[in-house]
Amino acid sequence: MMKRKKLTLLLLLAVLLGIFAVIIVIIIGNNRKSKLVFESNIEALVFVDGVQIGVTPVEYETNLRQVSYEMKSQNLSSSATTPPPHADTLSLTPRTKTIVRHNFGDNIGSSSSQMMQLIPFRPFGRRILVTSDPTNSSVFNQGIFLGSTPLLFEAKSDEYELEVRSAGFANQTARLSPQVGFDLLVHLNLSIQNTEVLLQEKKYVLVKNNPLGYVRVRTSPTPYSDEIARVESGKEYELLGLTDEDRWTQIKLNDAQSGWILSTALEVLE
Repeated sequence: MMKRKKLTLLLLLAVLLGIFAVIIVIIIGNNRKSKLVFESNIEALVFVDGVQIGVTPVEYETNLRQVSYEMKSQNLSSSATTPPPHADTLSLTPRTKTIVRHNFGDNIGSSSSQMMQLIPFRPFGRRILVTSDPTNSSVFNQGIFLGSTPLLFEAKSDEYELEVRSAGFANQTARLSPQVGFDLLVHLNLSIQNTEVLLQEKKYVLVKNNPLGYVRVRTSPTPYSDEIARVESGKEYELLGLTDEDRWTQIKLNDAQSGWILSTALEVLE
């Protein structure tokens, strides 16, 4: 009898351990899921790996480490122009959230998007990595120049409102909340600038006279960066931005190029 009781207890214990192991596997599996959030300026159908998951704004969870997505606007009017769809491939990290925001325009050039993603970094660190299309775009935080994309920096505040600028493209703003222990990756696709809308907001600077007759224009706001152009005294240029304490000024050279000049060499026109 004793042997039968022991055998029964052992079998019961084995069953309980098996159930417990299954529960642990399910919990671990669920904890390794990644969350995707899709948002857009107009309602859009969202497809992940070819399967429709809903209409924006929509959330989706997956155990996959890489997915392809597509966002298509719901244009129910036969007379209106259907905005082009937005599609890309994402690499995902377990137990993190990826946010995709897309603003549909009449064409690809007038459309813009943002992708934000948290990647485990180190227990007490938090960094922000900003990339953009086009690359080498200028990044500002509350009007202070931080650098050009791709840009990686240590986050010292709980909230950031970054503005990304590039000559010939519309400025784009990203509001960020970096988290301790993670890198916050941000990628922005800028839309082509609508010059008619922004015309009245523009400011211009005049290149002051100096013995050389010109001023050097550099790739970044430092005297050690590469010289990309020389602008003549008396010429006017569009003002794009300023560094902290207004020491350097960013000007628009042409539709595809901008650069930095010492502010003391310029006069802001009213």
